[in-house]
Order: sequence, then C-alpha cells, then structure tokens
Amino acid sequence: MWKTTLLYSLAGLARPASGSISINGEELKSVRKSTGLILQNYGLLPWKNVWDNIAFPLKARRGDKEEIKEKVSGILRNLNLLEHSKKFPDELSGGQKQRVAIGRTLALEPDILLMDEASSALDAITKEHIQNLILDIYREKQLTLIMVTHNIEEAVFLGEKIASYEGWKN
Repeated sequence: MWKTTLLYSLAGLARPASGSISINGEELKSVRKSTGLILQNYGLLPWKNVWDNIAFPLKARRGDKEEIKEKVSGILRNLNLLEHSKKFPDELSGGQKQRVAIGRTLALEPDILLMDEASSALDAITKEHIQNLILDIYREKQLTLIMVTHNIEEAVFLGEKIASYEGWKN
C-alpha cells in the first residue's frame, strides 16, 4: 500500500499527508503531463483493443494521426505485440497485458517513469526484453526511473540507486 501511495504522490494523483514534492524546483500540485505511471494492475481499458489502448493517451492529447500511427506501430513491434493489436485485454495473457500497459506509458515519452512491479507477470525472456527496452529508453531519453520491485536481481540490473524500507511491510 505504501509503495503505491508513494508512486501516486510522485505522479500527482495523490497528495502527501505532510510535506511536499518538488520536481525540477517546482512544487507538484496536480498531475504532471510528462510523468508516466505503469501500474501493477495494468489499468487497461477493457473496451479498447491493444492498438487503441496504446494510442489512447496520444489521441487524448490530440496528437497528429500519422505520428500516432507510426509511434504505436513502433511500440507494438518493440514489445512483440503486433500480432495482438486487434485483441482486447480479456483475450491477452497477464504478460501481454503488462506489455500493453508499458507501451501505453512509453508512448507519452515521459521524463519521469514510475513503475509499480511493471514486469512481475512476465516470463523470463519477455522480462529481459522489457528490461533492456527500459534501459535503452532510459539511456536515450535520460529520464528518471523510479521502480517498485520485490525482485532484487531486477533492482540491481535496472537501478543506479536502490532504497529498501522494511517498514512498508506493515
């Protein structure tokens, strides 16, 4: 619960009970457009297919149709979801749903990426592919990545700084 509250607060979806959060010297008072959040429960829209779930935030921001098409197609290829583009979330495995959620967030090209157990439902090969993709994006975009994970190997592989707080178990 605490980990989700922390991520929601960093995303501007929840207000801290005390203190404040500042990003680039500005106090965070509401949702920040350039912060991406990948939830553990996927947060997919069940009435939209894979393509539309990934395109949704871009369409909501009234992006150019050709740019959206190009970006979504590239994400589908990178996440090995091209053959599933017309499927709905209830037709996907847990790992496929998680990749769609990751793709939807990456489509926004965030400068801060918050991840809540974002690769927990993935098989080993897909997890490694996603981790490498996240590292490539991190290196290319120089974004800030804050990830909650219970997987020590994943934390060591993806992390520069690792924080552990035993009190969160309560």
